[in-house]
Amino acid sequence: MKKLLLTLILFIPLNVLGTDIPSVFDGRWNVIDFIGERFWEDSQHHQKDESKYQEFLQGSSEGTFYNCNYKGQTKGYNTYDINEFLNNSEMKLFKKYRSELQLTKDNIFVHRINCTGSNDTLYPFVTQYGTNKAYYPFERGIYVLEYNFDYHEDDYK
Repeated sequence: MKKLLLTLILFIPLNVLGTDIPSVFDGRWNVIDFIGERFWEDSQHHQKDESKYQEFLQGSSEGTFYNCNYKGQTKGYNTYDINEFLNNSEMKLFKKYRSELQLTKDNIFVHRINCTGSNDTLYPFVTQYGTNKAYYPFERGIYVLEYNFDYHEDDYK
């Protein structure tokens, strides 16, 4: 009986958390588009380059926007409905480009990823429930990223 109780205590919190955590996050996100005004036309961040990506995997991150090589990475997120999100003063660009971004889902997750070893922060990294798209605002526009399901399939087995 004690083993059963201990098992329930250990697994119930995981199941409760599992229903609210965005279903897709760790892995490789490829940059597929930039929507908005380009501040620096020749900037490395604005060049059309299929090799741009952002990757999160087991406490490490690497990519165009943020890097943290196992130096104490922490992740957190807030959940918003579409109206709360678009009316948030930090998300003005999303409201401006709502139709181009195809923001239609009610559950929007705004992630903050910190690297304590370098004091770097990636914020806001925005995902929607039930889609494989992510968004990262930069200067006067928003990068659109798409989750690559095949990139780390061996790492999750």
